[in-house]
Amino acid sequence: MTEEQADQSGQEVIQQLRLRRSSYYNRNKFWFKVDDKEATLIRDYCEKHNLTLTEFFKTLLSKHFNHG
Repeated sequence: MTEEQADQSGQEVIQQLRLRRSSYYNRNKFWFKVDDKEATLIRDYCEKHNLTLTEFFKTLLSKHFNHG
């Protein structure tokens, strides 16, 4: 393999990795921490009202922003 072929091959690999990374990236994911007491309250509320955590937070955010 010539140096030119090696460079071209390397560039192709880098391009493929960039495409994969951007396809798995989701800008709409938010991560946050709560303390144990808050986590228990949220889980208990969701269980009592038969909600998933996603449904709970969607409702919470919709009500907070008067949206939806």
